[in-house]
Amino acid sequence: MLPEMIDVPSKDSGTFKGYCAKPTSGTGPAIVMIPEMFGITAWIKQTADNFARHGFIVIVPDMFSRVEAGFVADSMLDQESKKYFSYSEVMNHDTAIDDISSTIAAAKAMPGCNEKAGVVGFSLGGTFTYLAAARLTLDIAVAYYGAQIHDYFNEGKSVTCPILLHIGEYDDTHTVEDRKKTHAALISKKTFRSICIRLATHSPIPIGHLITNPETRRQLMSVPLNCSIN
Repeated sequence: MLPEMIDVPSKDSGTFKGYCAKPTSGTGPAIVMIPEMFGITAWIKQTADNFARHGFIVIVPDMFSRVEAGFVADSMLDQESKKYFSYSEVMNHDTAIDDISSTIAAAKAMPGCNEKAGVVGFSLGGTFTYLAAARLTLDIAVAYYGAQIHDYFNEGKSVTCPILLHIGEYDDTHTVEDRKKTHAALISKKTFRSICIRLATHSPIPIGHLITNPETRRQLMSVPLNCSIN
């Protein structure tokens, strides 16, 4: 089935858009994918499509629907970066988790879903993934370079599902101390894992934020990497 934009019912009786990609046949779990602050970009759509090819029902909610529906930014343009930073600063995190909860419900209600659902998120979406794991009932949560997870480290005690965090060794959105606080909040969870991505050899390119973003990956294509799992 071809991917499409769908209407997702919200908890306040409205709707917001979501990019939906489904497998061609069979049943499987749902993934709610939370994008970076750039919105539902072509890369995010391609990533959702790839998950769908592997049997997942995927919905990417428009997390900016309450400030500018359909907002998509080019991370390489300064004028657009100012807008997405301003939008991310005014987003209500509680409402965002409500929208994620609504998206999970919509995905689970789709034909072919086996009632299992997880959340995957990148950067701003990584933070929302962590909060969703703490506040909602999920089967799994996977966060990539969550930019503000350390601001909510105290919610780690409420995480009950398996959770995996990916962090670049030189991610400057948080300090080493911030990372330690997050680990301390989650380390007692038997299903918690954290992957630190670092260079295997000396290189002028640091492994920082946006480690899975296409622009970053283009820079790192020829650079050997190491991953340590904590």
